[in-house]
Parts: sequence; C-alpha cells; structure tokens
Amino acid sequence: MELIKQDGANIVYRINSGFRMSESTLSGVNWAGGVKRVSLVFEKGGISEEDLCGCLPQGYDMRIVYSVNKEELSRISVPSKNGKISLEIPSDLSDLKSFFMKTIEDYYILPFSSRVPPGLRQETKEFVENKLSLEGNIYLMKGSERIGFISLVGSKNAAGVPINLIPWIWVDGKLSPADRLVAHAKIIECLKDKAKGEINAWVDSFNIRSIKFFRKLGFMPSCAHITRR
Repeated sequence: MELIKQDGANIVYRINSGFRMSESTLSGVNWAGGVKRVSLVFEKGGISEEDLCGCLPQGYDMRIVYSVNKEELSRISVPSKNGKISLEIPSDLSDLKSFFMKTIEDYYILPFSSRVPPGLRQETKEFVENKLSLEGNIYLMKGSERIGFISLVGSKNAAGVPINLIPWIWVDGKLSPADRLVAHAKIIECLKDKAKGEINAWVDSFNIRSIKFFRKLGFMPSCAHITRR
C-alpha cells in the first residue's frame, strides 16, 4: 500500500490490482493514536468486492465507494408505454426531511441494526437537519404515491476531488418487475440530468442488494473506507 495522505484522523492509501485484504493489511495502523478511518483508493473496477472484504478482520466495518461518470451510466430499455412513473421535485423541506429520515430508518438502519456502523443514525440526523435542502432531491411517483427517492449532493472523494455523492436512494421493494425497470431508468435519467462529472455512492460491504443495484446502473468500486468498532 502506498500512503497518499493523512488528514487528521483519516489515512488514505493507494492500492493496486492484485491486492487482497488480510489480517496484516491493517496491522500497522495506529488506531490507538487517534486514527478513525482508513481509505483505500484504486482504479475504478480494478479490485473486486471479494478481494476487498473477503478476509476483512473481525471488529472492522467497510463501506465500499461505487463510482461512475454520468456518460457511463447503463442504458435501460423500457416499454414505450411507461408513463406510470414520473419524477417530482420536493417543495416542502420539512416533509422532505421527515421522508428522508423515515425511509432510511425503515429500509436501512432497522433491518441492518446489528451491522450498521455505530453513530450512523446520529450522523444521518445531523446531515438531515443541517445540510439537506430541496436542491438535488427527487421523488419517484406512481400516481400520488412515492415509490422511490434519490438524493444528490456535492462532496469530495478520498483524494479531495469534487464529486457528486448519493447520500440516500430508495426504491419500493414491492414494485412489479416492469415498474422497477422503469424506476431504474428514471433514476438514470435523473442522474444524467443533475450530476456533473463523477458520481459516488457509499455501500456497506454486507449490503449485497445495494451492491447489485449500483452495479446494474453501471457503478464500479473505486475506494473502500474502513473503520474499527
């Protein structure tokens, strides 16, 4: 591993193809000295999920960063009669905050309560209260019902480069296969319209469903953030 930078409690290393996580990978990190996060950056798609986290030592959590340029987003073909699902821009910030928090609680924090990194609920609440705005958020609607949601904000990656970050995305799991296909196409439409340059999403290494979702849209792993419990 090649050290790129240490910014306070965060350390960033570059790793190359052929890397495989092992017990010794993190043995030299001075966690007791105040290190809170180790980030491993690599060429997009150059290292698989299995090599990143297949041998992650016990007591550590990993969130994989999936990246895509909007020109690389998948093309999803849908039937010509696909007017059932539409995009809607939120107009009520209080309602948006409540919806954001409720869906992330119901579909992420509670189902994965034993594995969600400590402190994430509080971090999410602080983000919602202090940083969430109407800009960059879109509801997916089927008639008057919200069946999906995507949030897009400006951020920086581990190397300090400005990117678009998806802090939360949700699609109703009860949708029919046809409606789900249209919802995915609408999400791609939204990202192509709203994003500028690279788009990132952080996904817990245990969240296989989300990993498959982002892979389907064209995202590839480009970084891994590791914290110690």
